Amino acid sequence: MTSTLACTTSDRFAAVAPVAGIITIDDCAADQPVPAVIFHGTDDQFVAFEGGLGSGALELPTADGGTIGGGGSVDNDLDGLSVEGFAPDTVPERAETWAERNGCDPETDTEAVSDSVDLITFRNCPANGAVELYVIDGGGHSWPGSDFSAAIESVVGPTTTDIDATALMWEFFSEQRRETGDS
Repeated sequence: MTSTLACTTSDRFAAVAPVAGIITIDDCAADQPVPAVIFHGTDDQFVAFEGGLGSGALELPTADGGTIGGGGSVDNDLDGLSVEGFAPDTVPERAETWAERNGCDPETDTEAVSDSVDLITFRNCPANGAVELYVIDGGGHSWPGSDFSAAIESVVGPTTTDIDATALMWEFFSEQRRETGDS
């Protein structure tokens, strides 16, 4: 949802923060750059880091008692993303597409935040176009730093406590400004 809103209503957001769900929107109609801080685990079983749906998503039930991956009856056209071909590009490729759309260079810098978290930043972004990607090695479909996500690990997979996504989002959002034209 975050990716879609950033493309269709870019003038309304100073920044966005997709967690375990950045997608590439074909024909994105963003009128202006939308800065993004992105969080994604490499062992996400729902939105696979390497592209496509993960095994956890394929096991989700459908209304007719089947599963998404087992041929159950499901609407396979998710606004242009088919279940079979859901987000085929990798998470880093999706972040790169976002960064290029914002006017950044495709080259990146990588900083080890901890033993299990790397921060990838795109170079030479315009003042209102920063893109950062936190890669959580072994992380699941979870909110980094969340006690709740950690408590439901059997559902969402591992949750890192090496970073606090909420605090990092707040810091990132605080640095972004959107000109509204209003006085």
